[in-house]
Amino acid sequence: LKYIYMSWLNMDIKKLAKYFNVIVILAMVLSLYLTYLHYSIEEGPCNISEDLNCDVVNKSQWSEMFGVSIALVGFFIFLIVFIVNRFIIKDKKEFMGFDLSKKKLVTFLLLISTWNFLYSIYLLGYVSYYKLQGVYCPFCMILDLLILTMFILSIIMFKGVKNGEENT
Repeated sequence: LKYIYMSWLNMDIKKLAKYFNVIVILAMVLSLYLTYLHYSIEEGPCNISEDLNCDVVNKSQWSEMFGVSIALVGFFIFLIVFIVNRFIIKDKKEFMGFDLSKKKLVTFLLLISTWNFLYSIYLLGYVSYYKLQGVYCPFCMILDLLILTMFILSIIMFKGVKNGEENT
């Protein structure tokens, strides 16, 4: 892990943003699949045991926010992150009158990634462990790993723009 972290630290922002987008695309696909499972009346494919059960987690009262699947909300958040990240890759400086410096865009990614990471900890640590008494969804845990990866990448990208790699 230390080698991966050190090699990521030495990459330019655009290259990191490309890796970031791969992770975001995977998260969007998985979020859409979890949305499908949430609204499906069929039993989920990952109901492995009492402790690993998609349906218990993905159809619980905590799997919705204002009557909408959290996975669907997540998809739209990931879509926004994807678009913002594309601005970094394309070196967009301005959009509809808004200043799009890399520092502002990367700061936005860091804020969103931090929120996503903290919310995933809440869902995994509090909801799955405490409220659902140790029942976990394997697909949700994979999504949590993708969110963790985005969080780490956004920190590294932020360090890069903070240290003056604005124009790389």
